[in-house]
Amino acid sequence: MWINVVFTIFSIMGLSHMWFAIFGKKKDFNNLNTGGSSSLVELIFDLTYQLSPLLIKRILTFLLGLFGALLFIILLYFYNFG
Repeated sequence: MWINVVFTIFSIMGLSHMWFAIFGKKKDFNNLNTGGSSSLVELIFDLTYQLSPLLIKRILTFLLGLFGALLFIILLYFYNFG
């Protein structure tokens, strides 16, 4: 039961990332900071995010939210019906 709640919360967080990518203000995007990178993939993503214009930041944020939401919705489905 609790794993369903956790998967639901994480999928809602992914949907909120997608909402922020569409309706977020320019000032809020410029104030976003990324944490330290622990792998090469994270470093490339962080550098791309920091050095890109606002449209690319919005696209990357939307895709990150979409990936997270879909991942946890699929996990929720397979945990219940798989």
